[in-house]
Amino acid sequence: MKIKTNFITNSSSTSFLIISDGEFNVTDFSETLGIPENSPIYDLFSDLYNTIIENSKNVEDEYKDRQFRTPALSFTDFLKSERFTDSLIEKIENAINDEKQVFIGSLSSDGDSAERLFVQQSFYGESKKLYIEGIENAW
Repeated sequence: MKIKTNFITNSSSTSFLIISDGEFNVTDFSETLGIPENSPIYDLFSDLYNTIIENSKNVEDEYKDRQFRTPALSFTDFLKSERFTDSLIEKIENAINDEKQVFIGSLSSDGDSAERLFVQQSFYGESKKLYIEGIENAW
């Protein structure tokens, strides 16, 4: 039997999806999640916005990178490998067909304070301009 004696981590993650109909900013993001600028917790959501922007990847670019290594990989199979549900895959494909921007990424419990807080929560918001969904420990 082997016993691990060095540092052991039990990190968590939250996957997120953002669908945008054009450019968006921190105010659009926070208000989509139901947090107006005058809210006492607006700064927390501003920190979350900054972290999500840093961790966001365009879903089509990510697919092209993965497809380069695995040429036979379809876009749908790529999304399934990212553990998206069938309903979210349909939402993503429809958004791309409607020429919207689609971003994916994850938050980690190893990140900053806002990231560590939201990694243990699911969050959702939908507005005319944005669709935001974060699911703890993936889809």
